[in-house]
Amino acid sequence: MNRGLTVRVAGFPTTIQPMFFLVIAVIGWYPGVTPVRLGLWVVVAVGAVMWHELGHAFRSEERRGGEGGSSRWSPYH
Repeated sequence: MNRGLTVRVAGFPTTIQPMFFLVIAVIGWYPGVTPVRLGLWVVVAVGAVMWHELGHAFRSEERRGGEGGSSRWSPYH
């Protein structure tokens, strides 16, 4: 079951789970933070993580010759 936001980023199907946004917001929260500043933090942090993960995706494509693949975290592996 996929309950996340699924989009294509640079040709790669990408799913972001809602909990990811919540965790990023909690990391950026501090007493007195404004909603605008917290929102900006979430946008910048998500962008930085996506940029980092795209590096893995491009490298994987390069190594596999475009065969594709999947990268995900699972507590069971």
